[in-house]
Amino acid sequence: MVDHPALLPPETWLVIMDLLADTTPDPNWNTATDNIILQSSPHIRTVSTLSRFFHQLTDPYRFRNANLMVDTLGSPMLRLRRIEELLNLLEHRPEIKTWIRTLSIGQSCILGLFANIEFDKKYPTIEQRVQKLVPELHSLNSLRCGLISFSSPLFSGVLRLPQLGRLELEHFQLPQSASENTVDWSTVDRNKTSLRSLTIMTLGPPAIQTVSAIIHLLQRETLVELIYQPSMWRSQPGGVTLLEVISTHIPDYVFVGLRRLAIKLSSADVEVRRFVDLGARCPNLTTLSIDSMSLFDSSSQIEDRIKRGGIALHHFPALQRFEGPLVLAPIFTQGRSVHTVIGDALPRSHGIDWAENETTPAPSIATLRPGVPLRVLHLVVLQWSDADIEAVAQYHPELQELVYSYLGEGKMFWSARSEEAFRKLSNLRRIALGESLNSIAPNVIEDDHHTITKLRNLCPSLQQADISELGTWRLRPERKH
Repeated sequence: MVDHPALLPPETWLVIMDLLADTTPDPNWNTATDNIILQSSPHIRTVSTLSRFFHQLTDPYRFRNANLMVDTLGSPMLRLRRIEELLNLLEHRPEIKTWIRTLSIGQSCILGLFANIEFDKKYPTIEQRVQKLVPELHSLNSLRCGLISFSSPLFSGVLRLPQLGRLELEHFQLPQSASENTVDWSTVDRNKTSLRSLTIMTLGPPAIQTVSAIIHLLQRETLVELIYQPSMWRSQPGGVTLLEVISTHIPDYVFVGLRRLAIKLSSADVEVRRFVDLGARCPNLTTLSIDSMSLFDSSSQIEDRIKRGGIALHHFPALQRFEGPLVLAPIFTQGRSVHTVIGDALPRSHGIDWAENETTPAPSIATLRPGVPLRVLHLVVLQWSDADIEAVAQYHPELQELVYSYLGEGKMFWSARSEEAFRKLSNLRRIALGESLNSIAPNVIEDDHHTITKLRNLCPSLQQADISELGTWRLRPERKH
């Protein structure tokens, strides 16, 4: 029998396990509708079955990602039993708590669509055990909280997690009675959490405890990423908005450390004004991602309100990357060092007939006037248009990466106009063309394919091409004989 421990020193085995564990898990694992509680890479799961030695060796990696979020879809009672089994195991083997790095808790926001009396009776006990567990996970890096009965002790426990770098709050509200005093969270968070990324979806009514807790999170000096994704379907009557909290309660606070802001923006005048005001307090923000909160808010409505809000160069002055509706991109690229634009040129307003929409992104492409040459441009459009490619070549000839994705049926339409436009993009290193580029064919395109030959002749600096119906081509380094 092979003596595996003797083959390699322990440090080497751990390096191998780290490499195997880095395999990206299934992105759909946290939907809470299946019964998978622990998620690990398929390689780790395979290695764990080889022998007793490997089973023990992979233990810390099999417990890294725990999903205790539930809803009433699928088999909720079976899922609760799986969660209960894990909680029981943690009580008998407390060392497992030090292995958990990523955790999801609470109820999914779609809970309540179907009545389940047995579930409603069982779940509160499980939630209490989960709330007791969270503060004990001192190695936790990422915590996602769905609909959960947040309490001051639970939030205090979260603040005391020394390695927590990412926190997602899908529905956050702290209870407050008339006799309850406001907690000074700075005294609770003496060790200063290492929080770097904060996601907020829905906030409850503007109770003092809730607002003070959010303010404490926002004022973490380590915070570099703020994501605000309110939903018109999940909003709570009387709930406060994140922009309202920032504008009303910390109007002079400067987010010096913030580097990325992703926000779903309402077209309401007051919210847009608050957003514009926030821009003056983000001096080092490099990435801005904007989306519309409502299907009934068109990008042009938000554009008009942002302009009327008085946006100027001192708003988001360090911006380098913009993501969002293409019609908004010129506002945030003008005079700034923006080298990357990820633009969506699709109609945003509910009720628009896409088939009859004849808008083209070419005018917006022409008005992208950053203070530095644009290097990366991603476009999502309704259908292929030579005018788009011509506008890119005319106004951004130094482009190094172009992604052009269209939703219309049919293959790429090559014409003399588009070929001449590509010829002007002599610095282009990567190009992605075609329909629904999220699903590139898993094929390798050879050098002698006629499409690749044409593209390489037009763009001599090309190193990679992704063509939706063909696959991916990459420039192969020349071999020395």
